[in-house]
Amino acid sequence: MLDRRSKNVVELILLLTNLTFLSLDNELAIRIHDKGLFILLRKLVECHPLKRKQNDIIDDITLEDVDSAIDELIVYILRTLRFVFGPERNRKVINPSLC
Repeated sequence: MLDRRSKNVVELILLLTNLTFLSLDNELAIRIHDKGLFILLRKLVECHPLKRKQNDIIDDITLEDVDSAIDELIVYILRTLRFVFGPERNRKVINPSLC
């Protein structure tokens, strides 16, 4: 699961993609909302531009690629949050693989 120790971008993106697909089920979306919302929001705050300069967010990307990797991570976090908070009728219309 996502935690403070996860600093591998590919691992985080895969976990976020899995959470997005799991949130298509209404009951799982509620569980993700209850148990994982704080962790998702904490990761989103860690991606703030002022925190990027500290370079403690990720450790598997070279310095040249840090900004693009963090931007991609932000997109995946926001997509996961959209599916977790989306009403059931809208989740089935939007395919997460197309986002």
